[in-house]
Amino acid sequence: MNEWLFCPRCGSKLGATDDTCPTCGAVTPSAPTTPSSELPAGPSDEDLVALEAELRRALSPSFILVRRLGTGGMGSVFLAREPALKRLVAVKVLAPALAADPGARARFERESQAVARLTHPNIVAIHSVGQLADETPYFVMQYVGGLSLADRLEKEGPLDQDEARRVIGEVASALAVAHSLGIIHRDIKPANILYDDESDRVLVSDFGIAAVRSTGEEGGDTRLTQTGMAVGTPRYMSPEQLLAEDVTEKTDIYALGLLGYELVSGAGPFTATSPQELVAAHLRDTPRPLSEVRDHVDPELESVVSACLAKQATERPSAHEVAQRFTPGAEVLLEWPPPGLAELHGRLPPVSRLFWAGSLLTVVGFLALLTLGPQLSSAVTSFATLTIWIVGTAGIFTLFAAVWKLLRVAAASTRAVRSGFGWLSVAEALADRRGDTGALVAGMREYATLAPPTRDTLRKGRLLRESILLVGGLVPVLALVPLVWLAVGGLVGAGAAPYLLFGPSAVLLIVATSLAHKEARSVGPGRARLGRHRSLRGGDPRIAASWTETFERVRRGQSLGSGAASRPLASRVGAFVVAISLLLVITVFAPVGLVGVLGPVLLLGVNVSNTEARLRIAETARAFALPPDSSITPLEAGRAFYTLQGSGGSSTGAFPQHALPRELTEGWHDQDFPDDLFDREVMGPDGQPLQMKSSAVRAGPNHMTILEYAASGLNTDEVRYLEHLAALPQWDEYRTVARAAAMDYVGARFVLPFTDSATAMEMPMPKFAATKQAAYASVEKAALFLAQGRHAEAETTLRETISFGFRLVDDGNTLFDALIGMVTVGLGQNGLVRFYSLTDRPEGAVLRARRDSVVALEDELRAARGEININDVAGLRRDMLAILQDTTRLRSQRWEMLVNLSFVPCSNVRELLFGPGEDLAAAFAQARRDLVRFESEDMLLDLMLDTPARGLPFGDSDPPVFRLSDAVGRVAGWVLGNERIAGCTTWLTRGLDFLNVVR
Repeated sequence: MNEWLFCPRCGSKLGATDDTCPTCGAVTPSAPTTPSSELPAGPSDEDLVALEAELRRALSPSFILVRRLGTGGMGSVFLAREPALKRLVAVKVLAPALAADPGARARFERESQAVARLTHPNIVAIHSVGQLADETPYFVMQYVGGLSLADRLEKEGPLDQDEARRVIGEVASALAVAHSLGIIHRDIKPANILYDDESDRVLVSDFGIAAVRSTGEEGGDTRLTQTGMAVGTPRYMSPEQLLAEDVTEKTDIYALGLLGYELVSGAGPFTATSPQELVAAHLRDTPRPLSEVRDHVDPELESVVSACLAKQATERPSAHEVAQRFTPGAEVLLEWPPPGLAELHGRLPPVSRLFWAGSLLTVVGFLALLTLGPQLSSAVTSFATLTIWIVGTAGIFTLFAAVWKLLRVAAASTRAVRSGFGWLSVAEALADRRGDTGALVAGMREYATLAPPTRDTLRKGRLLRESILLVGGLVPVLALVPLVWLAVGGLVGAGAAPYLLFGPSAVLLIVATSLAHKEARSVGPGRARLGRHRSLRGGDPRIAASWTETFERVRRGQSLGSGAASRPLASRVGAFVVAISLLLVITVFAPVGLVGVLGPVLLLGVNVSNTEARLRIAETARAFALPPDSSITPLEAGRAFYTLQGSGGSSTGAFPQHALPRELTEGWHDQDFPDDLFDREVMGPDGQPLQMKSSAVRAGPNHMTILEYAASGLNTDEVRYLEHLAALPQWDEYRTVARAAAMDYVGARFVLPFTDSATAMEMPMPKFAATKQAAYASVEKAALFLAQGRHAEAETTLRETISFGFRLVDDGNTLFDALIGMVTVGLGQNGLVRFYSLTDRPEGAVLRARRDSVVALEDELRAARGEININDVAGLRRDMLAILQDTTRLRSQRWEMLVNLSFVPCSNVRELLFGPGEDLAAAFAQARRDLVRFESEDMLLDLMLDTPARGLPFGDSDPPVFRLSDAVGRVAGWVLGNERIAGCTTWLTRGLDFLNVVR
């Protein structure tokens, strides 16, 4: 039998003088080989069609053949789909020429089975082995859709050194596993290194010419190729391959060094122009150092590549040593996320984003109320306030959603710890924003070039960054409570609120961003964006234990472990603490938000102008008031007025009262009033008859016509009635009030100081019915004097009525006091005009003309002013402040504005939390200087200013919602240390109820 040379790669027959295969370029062996049978150059198209049809039948129904990917000397590769697992696979069929040789076929099957034992993330996996109907073997392997390393080098040129380290390390890691099983690849080159687009790792393929060392029988030969054949690609063959010597694991290391050299420099280490020169260079020449070929080459990388290219196989490092230098964790596939933690993978960042969004909306709404509060109208009437309310409400609902998600994450974390996972592993799965923490732990992909301490720092940075982002999303809302505490203590103002609320979160965000930037700088620009691939949900402690064991192997050199698998309820407790804290803050600030959007309704009933006209009319009679008696003290005048009202004292309740100085057992018209009294016709000044009738508002004669009756003469019964009226003891108190220079009614009636439960709105009002009765009776008393010809006494009585009215106008503490006083002045003024007219005195015409001119002027002013816009809260505030600070205004009107302005802090968030604004504080200080004359008024002013904070307690008869709002307001006020919140909540509830009743 003739000895022929055959190409070890494609099986083509070689000539005696051929140095390389004319078909595929492989180097010829140094010794002749005797094939079992002659191998053809390759299958024909008809054979390939038949082969494809046969393979389709053999694969069905487990696999669906898609198309042929390529054909080589060893066989053909087809693309197929596995429906059950919904994945693409590659099917490699042995070439028909080789399949015809039973020995070659047997060796192919044994080799396939050996390679199928390789389980490694950087090796193209073999899923199964099978045979066609003619016993041609095939195997199903992993399909890799990315480019080969050769294609990438052709397109991009030399790789970045970090990327080259990663590729070398991952290939070395794959070879280390193969070598441990006795498998030698023998054809490591860029074309056989594939990129997996899905995982961004390289995979070693084409073990078709691998040598499998026998691990069972001594001297057993299971290699597909035989000794004496130079197998491989010339550019990547080791000296021992070129000499057709026995190959070892170090053969692959030499090829790995050639691969690494090309990755860094862009070309091989030798510049031979012919196959003979290339072989000689591999056998003889020392490669130029990489540092001479490329600038700034990493010394470690250069050293490893140089060691791999040693001529003597024994001087080369092992694949395991290379892998440990470049990718220490690549030899073990670390499943990520850990099995059973799929539902936790990357769940923390979305929760943090919800907290940030909720806090931003809530606090922005709060700050809008805080900043614009004094200018905002109620949400019932203002679109701007309604918008702010919607923004704040959206924020609160977002926070509720975040709390719900956090609780679910905490529950899942508890289950994970109970199944055996450590807390740090659970935390890393939660915080895995990029989905590549497993690669970071194992030092794979873009992290392959990082030393374990650096990767450990990045892992800690990720945990710290996500913790900071979570806390940063919570801080703005939780900071509301200390903000109010500081505000109540007067340590901060409203202007500092944005900085206190968002400042800490901004700092935390900057820190988190810097940590992310630090990681980006460490990893470099070659970082790939990867998708997440989540594992099935687990729960078996054995799964967790197995994963943890793998984790501990790949994290060597890193201090951050998996954490203790204990205290599984810790996450739930923490989540509940966060949830309860947020819910408490939201609940506490619910009354604050309610005040902010609805508080202005408390100012809707304020009237700042309707007393001016009445006062100007009343002031026309000021000149006819009696001169004051300085011997009458204000307290005496107050006691007289207290006695005149007939208000019995009480020692119980919020306002204990002094006992009456004396009891007046008989009122102004306690006696029976005969129906026929004053029932006669009298001629009026215009010549028309007058008919005296009893007053519609009181028992007794009509005060509008009693003076005309008296001027025409009274009968005996009428005189007797009026004499009885004039002799009543009340006239002593009436005269004291009228003649006094000032009156302290509050100090005379109430026990001072006021109780803690007292509020200005609950203070008992004087019984003004008695005051009006006294004004009517004074006109009747003047009529008696007129009928008796005692004109001076009649005039004095009417002027006393004017003086009595002005005492209420000048010394009243409420606007109602002033209004009753103006009515009293008007009665005395009208009576005095009629008296002067009946007695032909010129003063009557002067007084009438003065009053009529003022009335006419007020009608014009009223028409010019038009309607007041009650929704202009800012304008209303300015008007009230102007009245309070106007020293020409009535004291009672200024007191009334003081009461109204004391409720302004209940109408907006800024002053609710931080106290009255500077304008209010200045106005209150001025009011204390201008209005306070007695100790009682000083206490009354304090009571008015404290009333909003004291609130109005609800009773059992009030609706449940009132009592609930009162309870919530009190809790909020207690937590925040701000009594105004509790009080204003009750006043606002009352205001809304009043508004509803009015409507």
